[in-house]
Amino acid sequence: MRVGISTATFFNRIYNEDAFDQLKKLDCDLTEVFFTTYSEYEEEFVQKIARAKGDIVVHSVHALGTQFEPELFNVSPRVRADAERIFRKVCNAARILDAKYLTFHGPYIMKKQEYVLNYEKLGNRINELIDIAKSYGVCLSYENVHYAFFNHPSFFTKLKKYCSDIWGTLDIKQSIQGGVDPYDMLEAIGDRLSTIHICDIKDNNQTAIIGQGAFDFEKFIITLKSKNIKAPVILELYSTDYNTLDELKQNYEYIKNLAR
Repeated sequence: MRVGISTATFFNRIYNEDAFDQLKKLDCDLTEVFFTTYSEYEEEFVQKIARAKGDIVVHSVHALGTQFEPELFNVSPRVRADAERIFRKVCNAARILDAKYLTFHGPYIMKKQEYVLNYEKLGNRINELIDIAKSYGVCLSYENVHYAFFNHPSFFTKLKKYCSDIWGTLDIKQSIQGGVDPYDMLEAIGDRLSTIHICDIKDNNQTAIIGQGAFDFEKFIITLKSKNIKAPVILELYSTDYNTLDELKQNYEYIKNLAR
């Protein structure tokens, strides 16, 4: 089982083009590149970070989904087409970086609005996006997010019936913040699991550096091993959760030792 660090962990500390130098200093050889704004989807920028990555494996890329992912499902063809142009740029970025997966959130939930999902219709649209991603050599991996459609295990279970090629990304903190046991999410995603995002979380649902929250990572890693899960575990901390890069390195090495 491989362990990595998402570039999201450095948000507002260092830019993506400098993240690989920092990952090398942390002796980290696997990452998920988290793009944070439109200019980072452009090929010129992606080529720049591709030259910087060296031997570091980019397992997946992650766009800032609120910028365009809900519009991929808009009723207006013009809106969908504009969103697809951005989506294709992200897929191309994944291709350039040799990433196998694109982490995806999909539509978000508006407060005070009741949702009754038509899984067949939703699945048909997601299959179109899967096909676009495939044309760039990338797999679409749907991540659980407590304020999006995939906020409960049943969502992925039902979606799989219509999207046989969908993958899933398990986010520990998002599951807990949504009041769902991460182990239930793990079970729902099953053998379609591509990626695992981790950080610690306190009893008040606030994120934390690993060891300062309430989640039992030793138990979690033992469970992953018992299930023979090969999906990498990627640290996705918030930059406000740690003070120094030494703390981040200690977290990374702790999880890496558990995963051995």
